[in-house]
Amino acid sequence: MNKKPDVLGMKMPAAVEILDAAGISHNEQISAPVKMGRHAGDASGDNGPLRVIRQKYDQDGSVTLTLCRVPDPDPALPAVNGYDDK
Repeated sequence: MNKKPDVLGMKMPAAVEILDAAGISHNEQISAPVKMGRHAGDASGDNGPLRVIRQKYDQDGSVTLTLCRVPDPDPALPAVNGYDDK
């Protein structure tokens, strides 16, 4: 049994590249961003890159990716746990 790539949290182009390299077909669904409240500043999510917020492997081996626009973090902040996907 082949290991299925975990692309959760990745930006869409990187996730698609990994899935293509593994020979896995994919479908995409776009989700609306969660409302952050009136004091959250510009948290509409309309200005961020598409990221994978859910992945569901189907019985035929393909994967459905749920994508959402997530604003990039402030570049002045340190990378979390050493992870930086720039």
